[in-house]
Amino acid sequence: MIKLLLALLFALNLSAEQFGIDYLLAGKYPEVVIENHPKGWACGFIWDVDGSPKTDKVIDKLLATGKCKITRIHLSWRDDHNFGESDVTKAVAKAKEVDFIVKKYQDVTFYVSPWLEHKAKIELVQKLQKQVSAVLPSRVKYVNSFISGGAYLPGVINEVHHTFSVPKGTYLYSDDGRSALDADVQKLKEVHSKAVIYFFWDASNNSRYAVDDPTKRPDRKLKFPPQLIESFVLMSKPKGKTSLPAKELYKAYAEAEPVGNDHSKPISRSWKPLFIIGQKADSIILKVKGKTVAIFKYEKPYLEPNKYVYRSTDWGVDIAKRILKLKENTLANVWVNGKEIGKVNVVFRENLYRN
Repeated sequence: MIKLLLALLFALNLSAEQFGIDYLLAGKYPEVVIENHPKGWACGFIWDVDGSPKTDKVIDKLLATGKCKITRIHLSWRDDHNFGESDVTKAVAKAKEVDFIVKKYQDVTFYVSPWLEHKAKIELVQKLQKQVSAVLPSRVKYVNSFISGGAYLPGVINEVHHTFSVPKGTYLYSDDGRSALDADVQKLKEVHSKAVIYFFWDASNNSRYAVDDPTKRPDRKLKFPPQLIESFVLMSKPKGKTSLPAKELYKAYAEAEPVGNDHSKPISRSWKPLFIIGQKADSIILKVKGKTVAIFKYEKPYLEPNKYVYRSTDWGVDIAKRILKLKENTLANVWVNGKEIGKVNVVFRENLYRN
């Protein structure tokens, strides 16, 4: 599937070298990463975090495939973001662990961030940078990943997450913390066009069904779906001109939910596209060049008055593949009750963004 999609995209001379996927907790789904990572894309990981398998083996196996030549590794994470003096020593020890993989893959560019999303003050951040850099190979690019309350570090590469603000200097951007699936990704790509790497991220990268999924890390069983890798590849391309009325919603990826109490099994409609609009009909039809590429059947009234839910049983990327056989983008015309009401890009959310 992914090989077919990439072949179609490369045939259109499209490049994705600036983009990456922030797998982070890849130790929970190593085979998905190794088998499906798109060639030429960057990859992001957390090296070691409580409640999830260490990612050293999946990083090693992925880099051995030759598909990923740019890797960013966060060494540590704290749920409270409050890294302190004792965490400096821990970061130095983990930096020494990374040394073997950096030396093994001389053709890979490595970015290493000791602390993921810290809130530390400048003095501690400078101390951390000095000690960690002293044990890393000189070719490794040091990254300072901070959030509100944490110090920006001049003179190194900084990293920011889920924001429309652009930091000074050279930086990396990641959707980490707010899913790319529901955000205004096109606007974010434009805002962060100067980022060295733009990482796509969804809660399922962290083996969660949603950003607010309360399941503790040791109990998370969800495997990141490979269809979302395909989606990220398509979302790295220009969205194009869409025209759905402002109060109508096209949600390219439905909310994901587990089957009962089994955290490993998502319900069938998870991540599949839907419309919520103010017209009632038997179905919504997507057309390209007069041909039907998808049918969204009426499901039920929405929670708001005079709003109705229509769902597809197909993944958005499967609809996109049908469209790519007909033209060079993934835009489709939206038809309801025999009338065209607008146009959507089937892999991008349209309206009512969660930024």
